[in-house]
Amino acid sequence: MGIFLGKNCVGYACCIHDKPSTVATVYQCGWQSANKLCSFGPSVWDHFLIHYVVKGKGQFVFQQKIYPVEAGQGFLIPPGHSASYCADADDPWEYYWVGFNGIEAKKMLETANLSEENPIFTYNKDGKVKEYLENLYRSSRSSGYKEYAMIGYLYLFLSCIAAPKIEKSKAKEEYIKNAAEYIENNCFYRLTVQDVAQHVGVEHSYLFRIFKEKMGCSISTYISNRKIDRAKMLLSKSKMPITEIANSLSFSSVAHFSKAFKKATTVSPMAYRKMFSK
Repeated sequence: MGIFLGKNCVGYACCIHDKPSTVATVYQCGWQSANKLCSFGPSVWDHFLIHYVVKGKGQFVFQQKIYPVEAGQGFLIPPGHSASYCADADDPWEYYWVGFNGIEAKKMLETANLSEENPIFTYNKDGKVKEYLENLYRSSRSSGYKEYAMIGYLYLFLSCIAAPKIEKSKAKEEYIKNAAEYIENNCFYRLTVQDVAQHVGVEHSYLFRIFKEKMGCSISTYISNRKIDRAKMLLSKSKMPITEIANSLSFSSVAHFSKAFKKATTVSPMAYRKMFSK
């Protein structure tokens, strides 16, 4: 246990020998700030190991796959599996880690949707994960029976990364409703799927899937359709120039707007406006 200073990194590591619980207990923890030359592994552990990046980025290599990882993301190494990881050359990472095991460990990770097949998680909505992991490793340096405090912070940390999956199973309709409302209220702006997902608070790939299941079209198609609906209203009820309508709805050009409008309605914006002129 102690601070380590190396050519390529500085940090603090602690190995826990006293394991007071068979349900879930901490085996090791620490913090590290690396430079572009810092790497670790391939290695194998006899417990679950999670790293959470608070600054910079790097790569995680697991089961012949390379996963880019950046601040706000973490990765799981299951026991008995070889893995390696290294800091990015231009923006080397800083991270906390915790190693743990126990009867409930695998079940808790499943709740967070973490497994051999899905070893990456994202948590960037607030600073709670960093706070709990920092307190966990600080507890390892305290006096008294610190092991229980560490278990407590382990549970708090796992409760954070488990929350998104619990919410997803209960609130698909709410996510879709919030996404549709956000698009409706912001369709005059240039919107991306990532913008919508960030507002809703879920991974964009998950939102893309459930939105298409429920609405019958992709989020990008839905955004385009809502823009065309607004364009129809402006063409039929206002005298705004077509160029101004295209700009107001954040189309890249009038040609792009006209092409999208004709694809959706089979007529050009000018022809559509003439249908409503007296």
